[in-house]
Amino acid sequence: CRVLGCEGWWMVKCYYRPKRNLRAIYEDNFYEKELGVYSIDGAMEYIDIVLLPWVEGEPLDRFFASESSDFKALSRAFDNLALNLLESEYAHGDIKPDNIIVGENLQMTLIDLDAMWRPEFGNNLSAEIGTIGYRHPKRVDNYYKKAVDDYSLALIATNLAALALDRSLISKLDHLGRIIAETFK
Repeated sequence: CRVLGCEGWWMVKCYYRPKRNLRAIYEDNFYEKELGVYSIDGAMEYIDIVLLPWVEGEPLDRFFASESSDFKALSRAFDNLALNLLESEYAHGDIKPDNIIVGENLQMTLIDLDAMWRPEFGNNLSAEIGTIGYRHPKRVDNYYKKAVDDYSLALIATNLAALALDRSLISKLDHLGRIIAETFK
């Protein structure tokens, strides 16, 4: 969207139900009960929104699906993103290819921070536990700590490194994910 008085494009994310920690995560970009929406019965309800600058690029999952992707360069770029995240004081909480935007020069940016862990949140219950297929198969809502991204980072890094060595593995990625998930049940 466009915002009066602000340059560039913006992303608006709407929340129909309250979510824990949104103000702490998004700070001044979080607007409580800001947007009026008519319910099915015609009543006006005000919902929370997050307003963030638009991140230009394509989600990483589009690169996984492309035969022409430079998987060696993508693998290095992802490893840099992963290292920066591991060295930071927070965890994303829902690492998956469609939450990673690949911009110019393969610069990667994490989006959708709703499941973020930060030290001040402690090891309480998580409001979200990540996306099936990218979260640890045994992850539950009481596992909410700095190491929450380790499994998904390792999984994506390994897939990209394997594709850098042999791009024919593209057809096996989905099958491999199901085998890994079955192993941990």
